[in-house]
Amino acid sequence: GESAAGKSTLAEMLEDHGAGLIRVTDDISPLKYGKDRFELLPDFPQLKLTATQQYVGRNQTSSLTVKAIYGLNRVPSGKTEDTRVFRQQLGPADSFTKLVGQSVASRIFDNDLLSRHTRQIAKLANLVPVYRLTYPSGAEHFDSVREFVLGTLR
Repeated sequence: GESAAGKSTLAEMLEDHGAGLIRVTDDISPLKYGKDRFELLPDFPQLKLTATQQYVGRNQTSSLTVKAIYGLNRVPSGKTEDTRVFRQQLGPADSFTKLVGQSVASRIFDNDLLSRHTRQIAKLANLVPVYRLTYPSGAEHFDSVREFVLGTLR
């Protein structure tokens, strides 16, 4: 999600409210491709966290299979009366565009690295479903957002 989309807030609320979820990354979620799947590397140091807040060493595994990717579309309070929570699966082209836009530092890659990186994103967009999660802003909507998210993970 873009800046201020609610990524950290949503992750914190899901982790802290008995949802049985454990946060393993924050700002950066490095992925690697192997054995016909993409894996998240959870012990990657996070840029905005202090040494005591790092997730490094707190995880039970060295990698986690990526089964879906969610882009967040938080609707600010007062912008709409619609308080529905819903997800929309993006097609491969829109998935690719979204993933390229969320890639870290690709603008500083040389041509060879950028080419390899772009091929990996295309592979990711075709192997892993990418969704847009639309949800209303505000703590009063958290229970419905949490229940929706947990329902999609089951």
